[in-house]
Amino acid sequence: MSVRVATVLSAREWEPNLVAHARDSAAVRIVVRAYQPQDIDRHASDLDVVVVGGEVSWATPAHVASWKQHGLAVIGVVPEGDAPAGRVLESGGADEIVPDTIDASALIQAIRFVAPSTSRSIAHSLVSRLTAVVGARGAPGCTEVAIAYALARAKTTSCILVDLDLDAPAVAVRLGLGPRPDLTDAADAVRTVGELGSSSVQRIDELDVITGSHRPSEPPLKGALIEGVIRASLSGWDEVVADVGATRQGMAVVAYADEAILVV
Repeated sequence: MSVRVATVLSAREWEPNLVAHARDSAAVRIVVRAYQPQDIDRHASDLDVVVVGGEVSWATPAHVASWKQHGLAVIGVVPEGDAPAGRVLESGGADEIVPDTIDASALIQAIRFVAPSTSRSIAHSLVSRLTAVVGARGAPGCTEVAIAYALARAKTTSCILVDLDLDAPAVAVRLGLGPRPDLTDAADAVRTVGELGSSSVQRIDELDVITGSHRPSEPPLKGALIEGVIRASLSGWDEVVADVGATRQGMAVVAYADEAILVV
């Protein structure tokens, strides 16, 4: 089924370009081009994604949060370098922020990626297994347990360890791996080509590893991007071990895991 989209009317080129490309390609379905917030509210049950420009004065964090409460994904489109506009949309819970120079086909790809039908379920085959390692704040040893478990599993099956601790990623340091490629690189690869390539994965002994992102100048990854990395990992490896730690953004992964290891 085609992803159902609302755009917020904008004088910037991205919005009419998106609408024209959607109509020509039928890649997504534009349900409404909203002029006021109530235009979206009236069609909420018929929508999957809202795409809104950062220049829209009424697109407040409260409106974004309201759309999220209705079960909609939200993409913000902001001028490059306009960090305040991006932060406004992010504070309301926007799933992704993209520059307004993005071309229509790339924007549609982003829309399809964050659409609830794909982002809310981590579907994997019966032979793949997801283990989440989670614990309370205060460094109880989640990373050490995750590494030890993943190394042991890698001796008998294809296994990948993914560092999802967005607050304090430590897998790279513990294993002596370089900081890049990291989780953000993996998310970019999945969104661009739909799978994880060798350029986004590191290796130690028999174990493949996606290290955590430590980029203080960039906002943390959104849930849809994290889940995209997990889905891609499950399609490429027999077992995925996720070091979630106490990071709230990784809790959806715990909910979908086949097994959770609680470290206390």
